[in-house]
Amino acid sequence: MKTTLNKIIKPIVFGFGIVTIIAFVWTLVFMTPYTGLATNLYKGSLDTTDRTYSAVLVAYYGSNNYVAKWIEVDNFYQAAQSFNQTLYVFSITMFVLWAICLILSNHSRKKYYKSNLITGVTASIIAIVFAIVLIIQNINLSVLFNNNKEALEVYNQCSINNPDTLLGYIADGTMAEHLNVLPSFPFVFSTIILVLHILVSIGNLAFAILKYSVSNRKVEL
Repeated sequence: MKTTLNKIIKPIVFGFGIVTIIAFVWTLVFMTPYTGLATNLYKGSLDTTDRTYSAVLVAYYGSNNYVAKWIEVDNFYQAAQSFNQTLYVFSITMFVLWAICLILSNHSRKKYYKSNLITGVTASIIAIVFAIVLIIQNINLSVLFNNNKEALEVYNQCSINNPDTLLGYIADGTMAEHLNVLPSFPFVFSTIILVLHILVSIGNLAFAILKYSVSNRKVEL
């Protein structure tokens, strides 16, 4: 039994580290598809003196609705930034805890001491709770994206096209043909990473407790 546990615990501990590293790398690219939302128009408040971008929004949404549409875009951008920052803190925290587990040889020690048990359990529980919070935040962000996708698309076009070109699209009714460019896959990929982290953490938690019990002869198997 001890030999089997020693063989299983190593890939689990390293698996914890691998998904942590993937999560960290993902924080560096998560906002990439949405960087266009942070254009000159994004200054903390709507700059109605900027004729170029505001003219596009007024032409597309009307003078009574374009400010409300900008607010929708701003809400998504702020929420996406918040999620990305939280995911960054999560990955850094998990990396530090993983490093501690490696230093204490959680992956290779034949006999688990209380320090191994504490670090294994602590890292796993924090990862599970943190990941669940992030999944909820990611779902809310996905809903916000889907509910305001058209506004996000129009705003994104303002950052990658000449305003006069967009005004031409609006005038000839072809604007809709240029809007379906922002991807929703970042939300799916984020969920996959977080679910994997939960699964690996559950395994790490279970086997840390079991290995401590077996190696200290607290259970007979």
